[in-house]
Amino acid sequence: MNRYLNTLHPFFDNLLFEGDQLKEAERRYSLSRHATVDRFKLLMVTGSHNLSYISVQPIIDGKVFNLSLEKFSDDFEKQVIPLLSPFSKYCEICLEALKGDSHHKRCKALLWKTQSPIKIEAYKNEPVNIFRTIVMGQSISGAQRKSLFSLRKNILEKGQPSTHILKPDGDFPEMPANEHLTMIIANKLGFNTPAVGLYKVEGIGLIYVVSSFTKGKSCLITEDFAQLSQKLSDDKDKGSLEDVAGIIVKYTSSPLIESADFFRRILFCFLTGNGDMHLKNWSLSTNDSELVKLSPVYDLLNVRASFPQEQVQSILSLDGKQNDINRKSFLSFANKLGLQPVFIEKTLNECEGWLQLIEKYCERSVLTESRKKSYLSIVNERYSQIKN
Repeated sequence: MNRYLNTLHPFFDNLLFEGDQLKEAERRYSLSRHATVDRFKLLMVTGSHNLSYISVQPIIDGKVFNLSLEKFSDDFEKQVIPLLSPFSKYCEICLEALKGDSHHKRCKALLWKTQSPIKIEAYKNEPVNIFRTIVMGQSISGAQRKSLFSLRKNILEKGQPSTHILKPDGDFPEMPANEHLTMIIANKLGFNTPAVGLYKVEGIGLIYVVSSFTKGKSCLITEDFAQLSQKLSDDKDKGSLEDVAGIIVKYTSSPLIESADFFRRILFCFLTGNGDMHLKNWSLSTNDSELVKLSPVYDLLNVRASFPQEQVQSILSLDGKQNDINRKSFLSFANKLGLQPVFIEKTLNECEGWLQLIEKYCERSVLTESRKKSYLSIVNERYSQIKN
């Protein structure tokens, strides 16, 4: 009997909205996420343009009904608002010092492919509500408020094809600044990151911007670990990091190299207080050379700093534990990955240098002083657990 007879196959289930966007989609289309037929309908109306490399389109009377051609429109009056840097001394993209310029040309070209000022199309009344609207044919997963935008003639519009993902302030305290800071730190430590930036927009506040690496001319064919482990979206937090490691060994072109990278990523997430690295926050990508590797890192932030009530240090268990993780836990996990003892010790000992770099860029961030203190306090606490 087909195990997915009464539900969507996990590959497609994980393409659907999550969080507030799912609630809005249910309201707009009068559907329920708990009904199998309705989840299929949600896939039909939102699947033609999502974060995956594939497109899901309904066939009506033998013809493909291309929802992606439908331009976003509604009856509310809109305005175009400039994206401004919240920094005076540092680049809003790389957090390095500015030397007389308003921005780094190389950084701006990396994120926007242009040197022109960037603006966003939003509502005249309550501009932030542009993030609550649903575009026919478009879907993005994740509980945090976010939306896919398309950059056209230097204006970010809700529509297709998407070029950037935008996350506004408001859901949890200082999330955009937190994620921008953490992604910048990851980049400085040599992790593969997409281009990111932090901007302020009148009527909305801070917005974190990340360029999409699953769309466009140089897109990567990407599948997340919920899809690869054939788990439904609701089960994304069930499993272990050992399970993730098994998938890496099974599917990647160079398992030992990717396992070493994975170990460094796990260590970084623990150090920076990110306990929410569930199955959908890990993915594999196939590049033009048909090499399968870990995707660029994404959704990295100090969750504990913005969400103090977080209950676990790792949503996916590490060495059989979600809490009380320490150096011994990482040593055991690394040995299971088959990593060399010299590499393991070297990586664990690097954390002291990581700590210094985190302190440097945290000071440059636009986090409030109390949030900076919280961010660093969590990092120092985690470092003591790794050290001992």
